[in-house]
Amino acid sequence: MTHQRTIAVFSDIEMGGGGHTDDFPHPSFLGELVADYGRGRYADRAVDVVFNGDTFDFLKLPVGGEYPIQVTSHTALAKTDAVAAAHQAFFDGVGEFLASGPGPRRVHFVVGNHDAEILFPAVRRRIRELCGDTSDRVRFPGFELAIGPVHLEHGHQYDPLFCMDASQPFVLARPEPLLNLSWAALGLLQVVIPMHPDFAFYDRLVPRDELMRLVPELTELFNALAWRYWTKDFWREFLVHKNPVFTFHWTMLKEVIRRFALTTPEVEIDQEWLQGTIAKRPAKLFISGHVHRLAHHWHAGKRIVQSGAMRDEFRIQPGGSAVTPELKTWVEVDLDHDDEAVVGLTTRERLGPPRPPQDLPDSLFDLVPLVRERLASLGDREKDGAAQADQERREVDLKRHGRGLWSHPGAGSGST
Repeated sequence: MTHQRTIAVFSDIEMGGGGHTDDFPHPSFLGELVADYGRGRYADRAVDVVFNGDTFDFLKLPVGGEYPIQVTSHTALAKTDAVAAAHQAFFDGVGEFLASGPGPRRVHFVVGNHDAEILFPAVRRRIRELCGDTSDRVRFPGFELAIGPVHLEHGHQYDPLFCMDASQPFVLARPEPLLNLSWAALGLLQVVIPMHPDFAFYDRLVPRDELMRLVPELTELFNALAWRYWTKDFWREFLVHKNPVFTFHWTMLKEVIRRFALTTPEVEIDQEWLQGTIAKRPAKLFISGHVHRLAHHWHAGKRIVQSGAMRDEFRIQPGGSAVTPELKTWVEVDLDHDDEAVVGLTTRERLGPPRPPQDLPDSLFDLVPLVRERLASLGDREKDGAAQADQERREVDLKRHGRGLWSHPGAGSGST
C-alpha cells in the first residue's frame, strides 16, 4: 500500500514579536522546514501542514506597552503585525510551500490558548495575505480539525483553566466585541505576563519543579503577586469598572499561578476527553499539543500522540550548573491513497538554531537578586499568607454550601 498524503503537524511554536522575549526567534529555520514539505519526496504527494495551536504567542505580546485583557479586532491585528514584522521568513516559507507542487497543498491554523486572536476574521484575512494565499488553501478550522482518520486539536479545550467557550468566543460589548478569554489567560495577563520581560529566561527552563527547587523565591514572588492582584486590582475591575470579561475567585487564581507559572503544566489525558471525544469519534489517530511533552498513548484501540513543542526550551543540568537546549519536535502522518488509513507515523526531532548569546544568562542564579528585590517590595508576606489561608477556607465553605463563587452579572454574555 502506497501513501499519497502526508500531514505535518507543528505545535507550540509560540512566535512572538522578536527580541529576548520571543520564544521562537527562528523564522528562517521554520520557513525552511515548511518549504521542504513541497520538495523532494513530497513534491508529487498531497501535503497538509497543520499548525496545531500556539503557533503565535499573541498572549504575551504587548500592545502600546500594555497587556490588554479587553482584546478587540484592532488589538489582535496589532499583535499579528508585530509577529509578521519579526517572522517574515516564516510566512515566506509557507508561501513557497503553497506554490510548490504538483501535489496539492493546504495549510491549517488550529486555535490554541496562546493565539485565540485567530478567531477574529480580520486576523485570518491578514494571515492569508502574509502567506500569499489567493485560493483559500490557508484554512482556519477553529479548535479542531479532521483529515481522514486523523483528529487534531491543540488540547487546551480539555484543560479546565484554559478552555474557551467554543460556542461564544466573543463577549458582546460596546463599541465592539471582545475576545472571550479563559480564566487562566486573564490570570496570567494580570499577574505573570507583565513580569515576562524580566524573567523570560526562567519561562523556558524545564523541568519547572527543579527551577522552583533551585530558586524557591520564585514561588513566593508569584504567589505574592497573585494575592496583591486578588485583593486590589481584581476588585477594581470587577466592582468599579464592571469589566465584562471577568469571572474569578482566589483558589482558581492560585491554581493558575501554580500550574502555569510555577510548574510544568500538569494536564494529563483527561477522562472526559477520552470518553467524550476519542471513544465517540470515528478517527483512529488523535494528535494534540499544549503540554510541551512528546508522548504516545492508547485508548479504546485508538492512538493518541502528544506532539511536544517547537518553542525554545532548555533543560536544567544537575544543581543548576548549566542549561542545554531541548530538541524541537513535530509529527508526520502518512495516509493511504483514499485518505482512509494511517500507513505511517514519524516523530521528528531536531536541534534548533542557537539563541542570541545575550538572551542566555551565565547562570540561572543571575536573576535571583532581581527576584528578591521584587519580593521585598510586596510587603508583609507572613500576614498575607494568613489572609490567603482564610480566603481559601471561605471559598471552600461557599462551595460546600452550594452558594457558588463570584461572577460578574453580565458574564452570561459569553464569559467562561
